Amino acid sequence: MVTWSDRPQEVLDNALETAVQDLNTEVRDQPSFEEVFGIPMDAVVKHADGAVKTSQLVREFPEGISRESMIKFYVFAFCVGTRFGRLSAQPPTEKER
Repeated sequence: MVTWSDRPQEVLDNALETAVQDLNTEVRDQPSFEEVFGIPMDAVVKHADGAVKTSQLVREFPEGISRESMIKFYVFAFCVGTRFGRLSAQPPTEKER
């Protein structure tokens, strides 16, 4: 059975930093989005567009923020969040227990 385990903040911070560094290293050679994330870019953009449209039904974006910039932010968050999720979901080390 899976149990929830709060990770120490330091572990989460390190996972986020590692996620960003890993992505930076991996994209240096400019592989396709699909090679890095296993999903076509247009599928992520389509999903992001739907999410942004839905959020606009609830509230307007602050002045100066476009739909396009929100879509780009969504895709960026997807990329970093995917890596962060993998890194932070790893089993706790002996030191963390």
